[in-house]
Amino acid sequence: LIIIGDGARWIWERVTKYHKNAVQILDFFHVLEHLWTLLTVCWKLNFETVKEKEIWVETQKSLFLEGKSEKVCENIAHLKMQNEEGREKQADLIGYYENNKTRMKYDEYVANGWLIGSGPIEAAHREVIQKRMKRSGQRWTKKGAQYIANLRVAYKSNKWDAVTELIQIRA
Repeated sequence: LIIIGDGARWIWERVTKYHKNAVQILDFFHVLEHLWTLLTVCWKLNFETVKEKEIWVETQKSLFLEGKSEKVCENIAHLKMQNEEGREKQADLIGYYENNKTRMKYDEYVANGWLIGSGPIEAAHREVIQKRMKRSGQRWTKKGAQYIANLRVAYKSNKWDAVTELIQIRA
């Protein structure tokens, strides 16, 4: 079981409680989004051009993909900040990365062929679940929607025979 999350503490607490052996992956695109957000505060102090900033971010991205999040934290720590608020954001981002370093082994995840971002899953939810279940005139209870989702999972997992067996047993 692999769980990809955005770093919210409650997600990881729930995963640890209910799925102790699950692989926990911090969504790679959220990781980069936080980096870009920090740079909006300080980029002019650290880079002469937008191109230099983009190259710096690409370097950090490569380091993350090589499993070197500690090096990224060092690089972030060397950024100049204009004021205390910027230094707090810098420290918060470093803390966020350090607190999630066990979920940022992107080199291993990619080598195993695993997703490192939740985008495809979110798109599948939008396309498969929402479009199917929000058609004109349809109304679903939470329980009924879950049953339909479970049937879809069984079908796409090539376990449809188990579903038909259950129906025959109960009939």
